[in-house]
Amino acid sequence: MNGCPRSSGLSDAFLPRKQETHVGLSNRILLVDTEGDLLGALTREIEAVGFHVEVAADGGKALELLELVSFDVVILEAWAPETGGLETLGRIKQSCPETEVIILTVCESANKALEGMHGGAFDYLLKPCDSETLLERIHRAQEKKEMGER
Repeated sequence: MNGCPRSSGLSDAFLPRKQETHVGLSNRILLVDTEGDLLGALTREIEAVGFHVEVAADGGKALELLELVSFDVVILEAWAPETGGLETLGRIKQSCPETEVIILTVCESANKALEGMHGGAFDYLLKPCDSETLLERIHRAQEKKEMGER
């Protein structure tokens, strides 16, 4: 399948666990990072407020998931292995332009995050980031996406 799906044929497990925070949005988040501990912590925090989170360990796996499932927001590590973070960002924006992307980066790669902003990323955060800030950015990205779908 080419491009970004409009809806998925996947089970109810992909639906948000709590009431949706934005009407018309699926509340699906794709988290792409290589740090297992960080992935687990972020996933728990994001799911606790009603989002459904899928995890991909690298850019290639993220792109495979994006062919199957529509996500509102992708949280992407700037240095994602296999396909690099910025290459993955470009491919996401090409195939799913309405999907918002937030770049996660370490201080040493802040230039990569700025490149990502020029490549279509919604925003970037320095790692480690607190969950409150990340959730606020996710909500802002959803609002932007919702405005674009009207």
